[in-house]
Amino acid sequence: MRLKNLIGKTVIDSAGDDLGKVDDIEFMWEDKTISYLVIKGAPEIKQKVMSSKYGAQLMKKIGAKAEPDLVIPVSDVQSIGDVITLAVDIT
Repeated sequence: MRLKNLIGKTVIDSAGDDLGKVDDIEFMWEDKTISYLVIKGAPEIKQKVMSSKYGAQLMKKIGAKAEPDLVIPVSDVQSIGDVITLAVDIT
């Protein structure tokens, strides 16, 4: 799969919540792998995620911002098709 095919794909978690679309990726040069998907989600989903246990973990990775992006580890991806489905419920 090409990188341009990931950008803009909708991401849903295991509960079926639409988290938004892939806006960017984090690439590790050392091992030439994609580590994280950066999601521009709906504000209500962001607020729900940031108030969850998983949100505290995300805040450590991305730092505190007023409108933080969702940064999802690629290891949480279950499948990639028309949408990207996560193996976890992050809300």
